[in-house]
This record gives sequence, structure tokens and C-alpha cells, in this order.
Amino acid sequence: MKNVNDLCLGFAALALFTPGVGWANLVVNGNFADYTITTADRPIGNIHHPGTIAGYQFFGPPSIASNTDIFGWTISGQNGIRPNSVAVTDAPPYSDLAFGGATTFLDLEGSGGKSGVIGQTFYTERNHTYALSFAYANNPDSNNTPGALVRIFAGTSDYLTDSITHSGSTLSDLNWVLYSKEFTTDSVVTSLLFEATTNSGYSILLDAVSVVDITPPPPPPPSLTPEPSTILLVSSVVSAATAGWRRRLALLHPDRLALAQGRRKEP
Repeated sequence: MKNVNDLCLGFAALALFTPGVGWANLVVNGNFADYTITTADRPIGNIHHPGTIAGYQFFGPPSIASNTDIFGWTISGQNGIRPNSVAVTDAPPYSDLAFGGATTFLDLEGSGGKSGVIGQTFYTERNHTYALSFAYANNPDSNNTPGALVRIFAGTSDYLTDSITHSGSTLSDLNWVLYSKEFTTDSVVTSLLFEATTNSGYSILLDAVSVVDITPPPPPPPSLTPEPSTILLVSSVVSAATAGWRRRLALLHPDRLALAQGRRKEP
């Protein structure tokens, strides 16, 4: 049974990553292509210059508590000398390696030295089942094996908690891996969070993030057309009742029975 479930989930993931197929994505800007550049997006120190460096655009540190310059997403964590920050590809050579023919993806560690934390909140329905899907790889500029925490939650309730790692990405092929897991919610507002766990500056890459409702539709209402067996039962009951009426009439009023059967005419 587990193999059958895994196969069905795999087909669902394939549908999600196929253009024009699948369900409505609850995640906004899942490929990180929509963003604005503000003064909060200047890397700290002299590691990088502000703006786009080698195809990367750095976002962070968070302004006070959060940075929302990547549309739909919130970068959270620490400000200061070693901030939490992330990076988005927006120019070659890295943008040419994006998943599924896109031109952007996210690096969970931006200017280095501190792991990035990024998340999004969306509406859900209680007792519904959802599928979280995304593509992930690793920054090819390092030979390390970075990792990240994946979390779906509402308040203090965790619906999905997982860890991912990746290695083997190169500047010619990032070797994207497709991730897909189900979770069931008990809330009307649910949050998705990604957090780098390696603190190296070379982290997990993310693309094509998606959350869809895969709850089966409710069964159709009962049919108003009687089943053949029901029709037969009703017919039998009516026939039995008619026969009983005729026997009683024959015993009590034989003249009326003859009249009812057309054998006698009224005077």
C-alpha cells in the first residue's frame, strides 16, 4: 500500500510541476521572480557590493524584524553584523540553471555567515489535506553538503517538519531534486517556513514552491430516481394490498366486488 501511495503522490507532484496541469497554488511567487530592491537589501561589510553580484541579488538583513521585498515572502531573523539574508538569481550564469526553464531561484544563505529564514502564510481549511512541493539543489560554488529545515505549522501546531540536504550541483547542471509531501491542517491560516541550517554562505537552492489542496471532493448527494429494486418492492406492496382489499370486499360485500370488477351494473 505504501508503494501505491508513493506512486500516487509522485504523479501528483509531476502534475504540479507540469505547466497547465494541477490545482490552484496557495503559495504566492513560488519561483521568487517578483521582488523590489530597497536599502534593506544591501549586503553587510565588504564581502559583496550592493546590488547584483554574479547573477545574485541579495535580500536582507531584515529591517528590524522582517523583510518583505520578495513579494509574498517574509525574510525573518537577526539584523546586525551577521544578519539573516537570502539571495535570488536574476542574471546569467546562475539564472540559466533555474528549474523548469524559469530564470530565478532562491539561495537560502545570502551574504554568508548566517543562515537565511524565509516563509509565507496562506489560508487553508480545517481537516483538508495538502501537498507541499518544490525543487531544491545546492549552491555549486562550494563542495559542502548544505541543509535546510522545512516546516508547515499554525501557532504551536506543526503539520509537517522535515530536513533536506543536497550535494552534487555544478555550474552546468544543478541536479534539481523534486520534493513532495502531504500534510493535513486544523486551522484556517497556515505558515510555510524554510531555514538554512549550515551557516556557510553556500546553501540550499529553492524553486517552484507550491502548496495545493488535494482533498477528495465530497460524494454526490443521493439520487432522487428510485432504484429498480425499490420500484419492485413498492409494486409488490401495492399488489398485496389490492389483493387483500378484494378478498375483504368479497366476504363483506360481494355485490360491490362484482360491480368493481365490471360483472354487474348498478340498477
